[in-house]
Amino acid sequence: MKSKNLIIVGLLILAGGIFSCNEKLEVPDACEEFPVEIKLIEYSLEGTSCQWIRFQNSLVRIVNSNEELGNYIECRRNLWGDCVLPCADYPEIDFSKYTLLIANGFGTSNIGALEFSAQYIECHEIVLSITVRMGVATVAQPWVLAVLAPKISAISVVTLKVEYIR
Repeated sequence: MKSKNLIIVGLLILAGGIFSCNEKLEVPDACEEFPVEIKLIEYSLEGTSCQWIRFQNSLVRIVNSNEELGNYIECRRNLWGDCVLPCADYPEIDFSKYTLLIANGFGTSNIGALEFSAQYIECHEIVLSITVRMGVATVAQPWVLAVLAPKISAISVVTLKVEYIR
């Protein structure tokens, strides 16, 4: 009887360990094999009354709520403080399913295109890679990239890797 109880207790402990790892990661099978590609969707403010607020270059902002998003978006207002168009007319994000990653930088010439990808390189370590394809004009230009990723764990670290190509 004692050995049967020990086997049952052992199985329960093992099952608890397996389920707790998956709950913490919020990414299926992320701890099994690396690198793991992360599907990203570009998020744009084009066609809205809003624009990105500039912040320090070379950092990734991790946004997990509408309240946090408000720290990075500014919508146009008239002299009396009223919105020119409806306030907050930017696309809604379901933050229960997605995390918004925002990065920005400054090119020494005009920006032709931004290419991006992200990977889990370890359990809670993500690299967001951005290739900035610059044009031939000698006009310096800032750039902002915002992408939606499947919900990222609060303990994950996101590192930015930017490459400039002429």
